[in-house]
Parts: sequence; C-alpha cells; structure tokens
Amino acid sequence: MTSLSFPPPVKQFLAAIVAASILTACTQSGAGDFAANVTETDWADEPYSVILSRVDDVPAFREALETGKKIRSANEQTVIGLAKVYGWRIEQDVSAGLAMLETACDRDQMRACQSIGWVIAQQNNPQSVSRRMGYHSRACEGGVVLACAGLTEAYANGHGTEKSVEKALAYAEISCRDMSTRGCANAASYLIAVLPDQAEAKLKQACDVDNIHACENLGLALLKGVYGEDRVAEAAKPYERGCLASSAQSCTQLVNGMITDKLTPADANSVLLMSETLCRAGATETCLQLAYHFGRAGAAPHPARSFRAANAGCNQGDITMCRWLAEDHRDGVGTPKNLEKAQSLYAWLCENGELVNCQDAAELKLLLTNAKAPEETGTTTCDFGDAEACRTLAWEYATGDKRAQDTARATQLFQAGCDKGNANSCIDLGSLNDWAMFGVAEDKEAARELYVRACDMGSKDGCDLLDQSLSAAR
Repeated sequence: MTSLSFPPPVKQFLAAIVAASILTACTQSGAGDFAANVTETDWADEPYSVILSRVDDVPAFREALETGKKIRSANEQTVIGLAKVYGWRIEQDVSAGLAMLETACDRDQMRACQSIGWVIAQQNNPQSVSRRMGYHSRACEGGVVLACAGLTEAYANGHGTEKSVEKALAYAEISCRDMSTRGCANAASYLIAVLPDQAEAKLKQACDVDNIHACENLGLALLKGVYGEDRVAEAAKPYERGCLASSAQSCTQLVNGMITDKLTPADANSVLLMSETLCRAGATETCLQLAYHFGRAGAAPHPARSFRAANAGCNQGDITMCRWLAEDHRDGVGTPKNLEKAQSLYAWLCENGELVNCQDAAELKLLLTNAKAPEETGTTTCDFGDAEACRTLAWEYATGDKRAQDTARATQLFQAGCDKGNANSCIDLGSLNDWAMFGVAEDKEAARELYVRACDMGSKDGCDLLDQSLSAAR
C-alpha cells in the first residue's frame, strides 16, 4: 500500500488544521466537559432541574461552582448559568447567571437563549419583556421545543408582543411536530384560554402517545372545570393514562379523586399498584394519598397498605405520615404493635416542633420504663422542654386540683419551669418560700434568689417582689 507523502509546509498546514479541530471539539463539547451527560433531548425539551440533575454528581461541576474554575464549553457555561439563576447548589445570582447564559447564547447554545427569554418573561418587566421574543425565536429556530412553546404562550396572552391567536396556533403546531415532547404539552395548554377545542384535541393526541405531561395538563384542565363542571369526571381517563405511564402527579390526583368520589379509573387496581411503586420511588404526595385512601379515608380500608405508604412517606421526611406511622406502631394497625418505635417517632416529632406529640412521647416513655401512669406522676410536655407545662402541673400538685396534693412534686416542677426560663415559675416558687404556702417551709433568702432570677429574665413582677422583699428585710 502506497503511503502519502507531503512536503514540510503542507505537513505543517495539515497539523495546524488538526490541532484547531481538536481544540474546537474540546471547547464546544469535548473530552472532560462536565455537561456531557446532558442529552440533546434534555437541552431541547427538559426543565432546568433535569439539566442540572444530569451533572449534579459530576465532580468537575461541583468544582466549577465552588472554585469558579475556568469554564470551557458553551454547554458548561449554560449549566453554570442556570445554576446561578436558580440558586442550584450555590447562592442565587440572577445577574451573573444571565451574563453566562448570554455568552453561551452568543456561542450558539440554543438552550441558553431559551433560558434567557424565560427568565425575562418571569421577571415580567414591561420595559424588557419584549426582549424575550428574540431569544425564544432564535432558540425555537435552533430546535428548542420549549422555546416554541414559549412563543405560543407569548402570542396567546400578548405577553411581550401583540396578541395573535393565529401565531399562537402556528407555534403550537411547531411545538407538536413531535407529540411526545414536554414542549408540545406546554404549548397545547397555553392554547386553552384562546382555542380550547384545539388545545384539548392536541392534549388528547399527545396523551394517547403516553406524553405524561399532556395527560397531567388535560386531566387538570378537566378536573378544574375548564371544560364545564359536567365534564370533571372525564379527568379520570387522562390521569389514568398518565399514571400507568409512571406520572406521579397523575397518580396522586387520581387517588385523591377516588377518595373524594370525583374520579373513577377504569382499572383501579393497576392505578393503585403503580401509585405504590411511585411512592416507594420517592413520590411523597402519592404516598400521602395512598395512606389516606387505604387508612384514614375509610372507603377502601387496607391497614397494611396504608402502613407501607405512611412508612415510605415518613422516610421521605413527611411530618403528617410520621405521625400516622407512630399511631400505627402504637395501636398495631397494619403492623405488629411496637411501642418502642412509636415512642421514638413521637419523640422525633416533638423535637422537630410538633408539640402536640410531646405528651404522646412522654406517656410511652413512662409506659416503657414501667413507671407510674402519666396521670399519677404528672409527666407531660414539661419533660420535653415546655416550661409553661411544668408550671401548670406544679399548681395542680400544690393545690390538689386534679391531682393528689404533693408539695415536693410541686416545688420540683416549679423549679423545672424556672430552670427552663419561665419567669412566672420562679416567681411562684419564690412566693411559696416567701409566705410558707401549701406546705412549703418559709425561706426568705431562697425567695429573694428566685425573684432575682425572674427579674433578670425581664419580669417586672419579679423585680417588684424583690424590692418588696428587700424593703421588708431592712
């Protein structure tokens, strides 16, 4: 095989061409680009959260956010610009983010152009909103379906341009060349206000090809009565289609509709099974509806399935479902009774601001340690930091109201309330010592010390009582 031979000048020229090509490839999208995980479909049709989630675990992305290291490609500039605009893993800085998006747009990154237009539209500044049209037009021509949908919205509502139903429809047609896109679902929804029949037709077509966003949008429009109250029940069909195509939003709305008797799916069992799958995968609101449907609603009781849904939702951090889960463990509903787990959950709820559950935690703690019943010992939310509860109990023990009189217990609880920062508890205990009330031995010095504490906490009554006590001692 004969090899080609070039004279030195030609070799140098070709080497320069190859080097330039490699540099261009690296600069635009090349090796090491932390935005390489973002697909063409992501750029064209997914929200910013999806784009950023694609790079969230890439070390180079985190490094760029934390250190501001030089960003090479237009794709990387777009990702960092979006992160700054929306405050993703970094302090929000809309101006700096827009500047980066502007640079990326100038380098023909069409999603950057679309993002600028969207931010401008959201700012709703009459002096600048018309600028969104140029950015969205450029991005739409460059293949960003969401930008074409944005133009549909602009012309349908006269947002940044003159209202034009014809142009709104034209851009919706462009958006829906591929019925499976999010952009198509958005564009069709924007048409509802001006061309409701055409909008419904497009949403149905898109939903029929399992465009879950179209199913969600059509279901919502029907459920909200956009097409008449007599058609609300029809929302079940698109929601069911969307749910079975793994739309958590559709499943959530459908299960809620089943609870309220507004919606009846054709295959309720499949809907509930899919909802449970999505619940386990992290769809917290779906878990909530399932737990209520199978448990609290009472229409289709299934304690074990209600427990599983509440357990998944609690693991995802939902306070309401953690409370339900504690009740299930306490009462043995849907799971064997487990007072230790119930007490642990109630204590966690109490520590996280759910004071209504502090008493539950205290009662179970006492029960588990074989102590006396709470009614006998007076243990309540006082044990979990509620100083006013300590004071209330102290008076019940001091006076014998509601409980057997117990002076020692009363003084102990007044002291606990005082130690927790309740000035009135300090005053009350001081008064008992000052006047030898309810079986407490007179101790003027101890009373003055307690008045001092109350006064230091800012209590005028405490200061006045201290003055009176000191005057009487002179």
